Amino acid sequence: MAAQKGERQHTAADHPVAPDSSEQYEIVLYGAQTCPFSQRARIAVDSKGLKYEYRETDPYAKPEDLLAHNPRGAVPTLVHNGKSVYESLVVVEYVDEAWPGDVHGPTLHFLPKRDVHLRALARIWTTFVQDKLVRGFFDLLAAQDESEQEALKTKLLDSLREWTKAAAEIQSSPASGPFFMGEHFGIVDIAFLPFAVRFPALEHYRGFTVPDTDEFAVYHTWLKAASALPSVQSAMPSEKEVIDFYSKYAKRDATWREP
Repeated sequence: MAAQKGERQHTAADHPVAPDSSEQYEIVLYGAQTCPFSQRARIAVDSKGLKYEYRETDPYAKPEDLLAHNPRGAVPTLVHNGKSVYESLVVVEYVDEAWPGDVHGPTLHFLPKRDVHLRALARIWTTFVQDKLVRGFFDLLAAQDESEQEALKTKLLDSLREWTKAAAEIQSSPASGPFFMGEHFGIVDIAFLPFAVRFPALEHYRGFTVPDTDEFAVYHTWLKAASALPSVQSAMPSEKEVIDFYSKYAKRDATWREP
């Protein structure tokens, strides 16, 4: 499929393809560079080494071809062999199940496969990310009253403290880090990372920072390791893009919905 204006055709050079995997399928991903939910999907497909066509989309001017696949017009939307999947974390799980492993072998799974309890923990903490950290990010960004902002900063930091403590406990037995579930990058990391790398917007507009202390050492180690992954780098906006994009949320000229 030829890329049209505003689209990027990802090639095998961009994303190596495992033999007999995605090469036989047509994969199109609609996303937006500044959207953290879109970044979740891009991290997932790039982590698997899939060849796909990426269509950069203006979320405020939904194109007809996107609406044909997703009546909500939301990104990310993944089209695989003519069938569409949307909602960012659903897309991540779909990619994990449709393409087990990655170009290096069958071991990369975003959800633990052999340990049912670890798999349950991954889902629990993915939900925590969505309910506490993502919501806390947008609530703080949208708050206009200074006293409310201070309360929300405390609330978000408390949630991050809880997430960090859980990561430390999981990594101590039997895993070893640096990712949330141990040595393997997974769905909890994918759910949270696009927001963690956007914390500079919270610092710029609301003065929120994560203390560089022993209490948050596991968080900072995780952020450094996860941010350095090629699948993350390929989808990461610049700090300036992040700050510019979230100005309308900070001024309450825009609101968020959960894709």
